[in-house]
Amino acid sequence: MAGDHLFAQISFCFVGCLTAGLQGNTLYFSVSGFSWTFWKSFSAFLGVSVGFNSAGQQQMIKNNVTGGMGSTKLVEVLTNVKGAAAGFGGGWGAYTYVGPKGPGTVYPYVYGTFGEGWQVNAGRVWTWGTTVP
Repeated sequence: MAGDHLFAQISFCFVGCLTAGLQGNTLYFSVSGFSWTFWKSFSAFLGVSVGFNSAGQQQMIKNNVTGGMGSTKLVEVLTNVKGAAAGFGGGWGAYTYVGPKGPGTVYPYVYGTFGEGWQVNAGRVWTWGTTVP
């Protein structure tokens, strides 16, 4: 079911990322690191995102390794028009579960975002979730 894979979240990234969101009927909070947000000067990422995660709700909570990137200037970069759709962008990435037998299935995700900044992240992710009615 598509609702199992759709998500809305808010994220803040600076060295690591803190994320709170809703995927299907699962409320979640996650912490991940490392997140790179610097390029010649101080930067951080703060955004509200809506997207599609190929991992279902339970797999999303189980996954423990992530990698991806996002930018709120993606529309400006793609159109080559300075200030175009300021604050709107998007990103992509992937999750997997690494256990005693090594890495498992890789689950890609994509999203649109509104906010400020950019981030590239890779490393461990810890996610806590609860089902809501």
